[in-house]
Amino acid sequence: MAIGERIRFIRKKHNMTQKYLGLKLGYGEKNADSRVAQYENGRREPREDMLIDIANILQVSTLALDNPNLDNHIRLMHTLFAIEDIYGLTIDRINGKLCLVPDESRPECFTGLYGCLNEWNETKEKLKSGEITEGQYDDWRYNYPEDLAANLKNTLDYCWDKAQKENKKRGKNYNPYDAPQEDFLTRVEQIKKEHYDKENKNE
Repeated sequence: MAIGERIRFIRKKHNMTQKYLGLKLGYGEKNADSRVAQYENGRREPREDMLIDIANILQVSTLALDNPNLDNHIRLMHTLFAIEDIYGLTIDRINGKLCLVPDESRPECFTGLYGCLNEWNETKEKLKSGEITEGQYDDWRYNYPEDLAANLKNTLDYCWDKAQKENKKRGKNYNPYDAPQEDFLTRVEQIKKEHYDKENKNE
């Protein structure tokens, strides 16, 4: 979550308008809301002294507004707090072990993330079982999510192969794009949805 998105999120938790925050920061009546909107939309990034002022008004640490930086435990904690705010993952103790678990009172936050975490778990299990190597696991992580274009190409190849097989069976040309054959378009839409669910932030 970018600085501006964090400012917006925490401002709204305080039921504070953009104009009110802008006035508190010393901007004039006419442009108070637009200046804050520029920060929140990412068109401007607040200077360090401005970030301190915003944090003071919102009554939070500047670390709660800053971009994720995992150089130390305190910064990591604020990243985890942001994850709790956005995705509903919260801390719990299960069988004596501290775990991040979905907040069951906010299922709408966690729904889109579940598939991603499940995919991560499945890939990790492949590493544990020796099905993939450490290098392959790292390749998966650092290239995540799998490229949308590659997914679509695989689907096109599949449909072309299917068309050739159908041609032999039917003795005539078969077009996988024909209206009765909706499996291709359905699969394309499914791939697109999976991709955008992973890419898009919870806006």
